[in-house]
Amino acid sequence: TPEPCIVGSTTRQDFPIGAQTGIFTVIFDVTPSGTGLTAAEVMLTNIAGSPLRAGVRFGNTGITTIRDAFSYGNAMPYSAGVTYRIRYVVDLNTDTYTTYVQPEGQAEVTHSSNLALTGAESSLSNLQVQQGSISNGTITVCNIDIYTGVSTPTPTQIPATPTPTRTLTPLPTNTPTPTAGGSSPTPT
Repeated sequence: TPEPCIVGSTTRQDFPIGAQTGIFTVIFDVTPSGTGLTAAEVMLTNIAGSPLRAGVRFGNTGITTIRDAFSYGNAMPYSAGVTYRIRYVVDLNTDTYTTYVQPEGQAEVTHSSNLALTGAESSLSNLQVQQGSISNGTITVCNIDIYTGVSTPTPTQIPATPTPTRTLTPLPTNTPTPTAGGSSPTPT
């Protein structure tokens, strides 16, 4: 059963992802309902309610920013009603992460590379969704997937061998055969 979507609110909402260690990938879809959002964030933390370690923020000027240690930067515009596939590749061995974004109907792009987590962690186990205010819209987070190691998007596969087409074979016809006496039999 697919997990339910998480709709942003001013109350932090936690989605446990299990204790992730080493290198792992978190992929999710996020749809902002407006471009005037107030601090709408999707964050990775080590336990429910703990300080932010990695995150993307949808801001009130129609710009997303990515958490780098204790600040936000690397601005990228976003549009209301468009779904964005976000992919965090987290390396707890180096306390860094890289964020990729794929706007609906477009190719994935690297948003930010090798950003610092806000602290040294041996594991991260929680995805949080929270907003400073919901007066100008919300974010909806769906399709959360977690992978061990680096996961890359899988392009649509085209079959290596074309699907065989059906060839129609004509049915034999009854051809009249002349008989002795010159008359032809009636076809059956």
